[in-house]
Amino acid sequence: MAAFLVSAFVPQRSFVSFITGFIAIFLLWGIMSWMISADNHDILAHRVSLLIFKNDNPLLLILTTALTGALVAGFAALAGSFLHRPLKSVRP
Repeated sequence: MAAFLVSAFVPQRSFVSFITGFIAIFLLWGIMSWMISADNHDILAHRVSLLIFKNDNPLLLILTTALTGALVAGFAALAGSFLHRPLKSVRP
């Protein structure tokens, strides 16, 4: 939602908007999930990565989480940048 709103009100080209939203949320979700996982000594991340990937790799789970959030935010920012164009033409 934040990526969409920022892109709707800040004029950027579509590609730049997508990359900005993608990188921002990739870093945010990656760092936050790594910090949460480190707080509990990767116990939950080990178990969930075994369930999802059939491989005991918490880092892969953290990267997958960050990539999923980044793609959603990137496309939301792209949609916001497309919305910005019609709004710009309506303003007096």
